Amino acid sequence: MNPDNYLYVMLDIFSRYVVGWLIADRESGSLAELLIAEACAKQPIARDQLTIHADNGGPTPALALRASAVQV
Repeated sequence: MNPDNYLYVMLDIFSRYVVGWLIADRESGSLAELLIAEACAKQPIARDQLTIHADNGGPTPALALRASAVQV
């Protein structure tokens, strides 16, 4: 068992509203991609409205490459 947990949070930058969140036992670009897809499905986010800002964590390069592939 891994004692480390990672919190993924998707915020609306303007309102600071938490659009989606995920707790996982590892960092992964695919988990971040899943979070984005689920948050977009739950919220009224049109594909042309979505802009992704990310920190410099490990999965960020993978997420940046796949962000355009997320089906909204």
